[in-house]
Amino acid sequence: MVKAVKAMLLHVESHIEAEAWQCQKQCLSACLTKMKVKAPEGYHWMKKGSTYKLMKDPKDGYKPHKGASKEANFEIQKVHKK
Repeated sequence: MVKAVKAMLLHVESHIEAEAWQCQKQCLSACLTKMKVKAPEGYHWMKKGSTYKLMKDPKDGYKPHKGASKEANFEIQKVHKK
Protein backbone atom coordinates (compact mmCIF):
# COMPACT_ATOMS: atom_id res chain seq x y z
CA MET A 1 0.00 0.00 0.00
CA VAL A 2 2.82 2.41 0.86
CA LYS A 3 4.43 1.82 -2.57
CA ALA A 4 1.13 2.58 -4.28
CA VAL A 5 0.71 5.83 -2.35
CA LYS A 6 4.29 6.89 -3.15
CA ALA A 7 3.76 6.11 -6.82
CA MET A 8 0.52 8.08 -6.82
CA LEU A 9 2.22 11.07 -5.16
CA LEU A 10 5.05 11.01 -7.72
CA HIS A 11 2.49 10.86 -10.51
CA VAL A 12 0.55 13.85 -9.10
CA GLU A 13 3.79 15.79 -8.59
CA SER A 14 4.78 15.24 -12.23
CA HIS A 15 1.41 16.67 -13.34
CA ILE A 16 1.87 19.72 -11.12
CA GLU A 17 5.35 20.34 -12.60
CA ALA A 18 4.00 19.94 -16.14
CA GLU A 19 1.20 22.44 -15.45
CA ALA A 20 3.67 24.91 -13.92
CA TRP A 21 5.86 24.65 -17.04
CA GLN A 22 2.83 25.19 -19.30
CA CYS A 23 1.87 28.26 -17.25
CA GLN A 24 5.41 29.66 -17.59
CA LYS A 25 5.31 29.13 -21.37
CA GLN A 26 1.96 30.92 -21.61
CA CYS A 27 3.23 33.85 -19.54
CA LEU A 28 6.37 34.13 -21.67
CA SER A 29 4.27 33.98 -24.83
CA ALA A 30 2.04 36.77 -23.50
CA CYS A 31 5.11 38.89 -22.72
CA LEU A 32 6.38 38.44 -26.26
CA THR A 33 3.07 39.53 -27.80
CA LYS A 34 2.91 42.95 -26.13
CA MET A 35 5.30 45.87 -25.75
CA LYS A 36 5.18 48.74 -23.29
CA VAL A 37 5.78 52.05 -25.11
CA LYS A 38 6.60 55.32 -23.33
CA ALA A 39 4.89 58.49 -24.54
CA PRO A 40 7.19 61.03 -26.23
CA GLU A 41 8.57 63.86 -24.10
CA GLY A 42 5.80 66.38 -23.33
CA TYR A 43 2.96 63.94 -24.15
CA HIS A 44 0.94 61.22 -22.47
CA TRP A 45 -1.27 58.39 -23.69
CA MET A 46 -5.05 58.59 -23.42
CA LYS A 47 -6.87 55.25 -23.56
CA LYS A 48 -10.38 55.06 -24.96
CA GLY A 49 -11.74 51.53 -25.20
CA SER A 50 -8.94 49.43 -26.65
CA THR A 51 -7.18 52.27 -28.51
CA TYR A 52 -4.69 54.93 -27.47
CA LYS A 53 -4.17 58.51 -28.58
CA LEU A 54 -1.36 60.92 -27.73
CA MET A 55 -2.24 64.07 -25.82
CA LYS A 56 0.05 67.03 -25.18
CA ASP A 57 0.88 67.57 -21.51
CA PRO A 58 -0.57 70.76 -19.99
CA LYS A 59 1.75 73.73 -19.42
CA ASP A 60 1.81 73.07 -15.67
CA GLY A 61 2.92 69.45 -16.24
CA TYR A 62 1.36 66.01 -16.47
CA LYS A 63 -0.87 64.86 -13.64
CA PRO A 64 -2.42 61.36 -13.64
CA HIS A 65 -6.12 61.33 -14.54
CA LYS A 66 -8.74 58.88 -15.82
CA GLY A 67 -7.54 57.09 -18.97
CA ALA A 68 -4.12 58.79 -18.90
CA SER A 69 -0.74 57.09 -18.73
CA LYS A 70 2.90 57.82 -19.54
CA GLU A 71 3.24 54.22 -20.85
CA ALA A 72 0.90 52.07 -22.93
CA ASN A 73 0.83 48.36 -23.80
CA PHE A 74 0.59 47.63 -27.50
CA GLU A 75 0.15 44.22 -29.12
CA ILE A 76 2.95 43.10 -31.42
CA GLN A 77 1.80 41.96 -34.86
CA LYS A 78 4.17 39.31 -36.16
CA VAL A 79 2.91 38.99 -39.76
CA HIS A 80 0.94 41.11 -42.21
CA LYS A 81 -2.74 40.29 -42.40
CA LYS A 82 -4.38 40.24 -45.83
